[in-house]
Amino acid sequence: MRAAMRALLDVAIGRLAQVLVLAFHRRVDVVDRGRLKTDGPTLIVANHGNGFVDPAVVAAALRRVPRFVAKSTLWNVVASRPFLALAGVIPVYRQADGGDTVGNASTFRAVHEVLARRGTVAIFPEGTSSDRPSLEKVRTGAARMALGALDDASDVTILPIGLSFESHVDIRPAVAVFVGDPIPVDEWRRANGHPDAGEDDRDAVRDLTKTIQERLAAVSPDFATIDERLLLRAAAEVTARDRGTRLAPTFGTVEALARRLAAAPTPGRERVLAAYREYATRLSVIGLRDADLENRNQLRRLLRPAVSGGILFFAGPLLFTLVVLHLPAIAVVFAATSAARNPVNKGTARLLVGLATGVVTWAATGVVLADGYWAWGTAIAVAVGGAVGLATIAPLYTLARRLIGRVRIFGRRQLAEDSRDDRDQLVASVVEVAGAPVEGLH
Repeated sequence: MRAAMRALLDVAIGRLAQVLVLAFHRRVDVVDRGRLKTDGPTLIVANHGNGFVDPAVVAAALRRVPRFVAKSTLWNVVASRPFLALAGVIPVYRQADGGDTVGNASTFRAVHEVLARRGTVAIFPEGTSSDRPSLEKVRTGAARMALGALDDASDVTILPIGLSFESHVDIRPAVAVFVGDPIPVDEWRRANGHPDAGEDDRDAVRDLTKTIQERLAAVSPDFATIDERLLLRAAAEVTARDRGTRLAPTFGTVEALARRLAAAPTPGRERVLAAYREYATRLSVIGLRDADLENRNQLRRLLRPAVSGGILFFAGPLLFTLVVLHLPAIAVVFAATSAARNPVNKGTARLLVGLATGVVTWAATGVVLADGYWAWGTAIAVAVGGAVGLATIAPLYTLARRLIGRVRIFGRRQLAEDSRDDRDQLVASVVEVAGAPVEGLH
């Protein structure tokens, strides 16, 4: 009974994570989702570049919450303890935090118990979260946990997951989740000369950690600098928009192409960077955006604004009222995001403050407008209606920006044509340097 309740709670929290992630991110692209089918004991290892947002995205991708392993200092914040307990988070004690590592015996025991029940555990093996351009050194804890669990769970699988965020600063960036090649640990032991190795076998731990590093690096961002990451993604987005068949390229497609450019030889990579800088400089000088130069699929681009216009025509006053009710919460989220100086903390502030202010807004509205069970229904209706209202406004805002761009091009025709020449040169450079085609580019 208790296990069944825990499973239902995990699914419920996973669904909540989906709602939160989609509320604060424009879209979430999961690449190779089929590898997420975790039927047996699974240890997920993920890169850690966006604070509290990372576990929320992992849970949203899984559609249920795994048992996360997190630093013990989180329990020092009294207000967070109920939420950590609700999610079943397992504390790990680190010397860097001044903790007594003797307590890690209970950490490993808790992890092994979950895996023995064929459950899923998730850990961020870099140990810390920061806005870095590539994967840092993976620590040995994940390998030790997996090898130690084989005494009770013979088919433990390590599953690497790479997380990429379009921006750490923007309010609703896109997210890409790359699922890597799994590592069946028992099979790995036999294939690598460690048939009976456990968590105390230093050679096996070292070798398995190296394998985890390689598999996780293969699906994580890998750029020389943050500046290079931004520029190559921008160049990849221009190319994906030019060569793709969609109205707008997915961030997953853009990120895959940017990583291919980052892995290219230095001369080719520098050529792409120089071409993008020249193109971006010209656009900035004449006050245009790359999307303003695109002529394809103009009728299809009117579909979403037309649907939004129809919704507003029939339900405009109601949706406007619901959006206005959320303005105080939105203002608080903006303020909290601005107050966070570290880019990594901005996403965390948005997610946590947004959840708190949203719940308060819905609950207060339900209590004021209704009584009893009707208050619950009213609160849910306000939440759903506010989301619909904000989603309805977004395409109209995009259309307005597009129309302004068309007006600007009308007065800058020759400059726009020169910009298109620079754009064509950039796209040609990217295609030549990237080599093999990327999914979605033809």
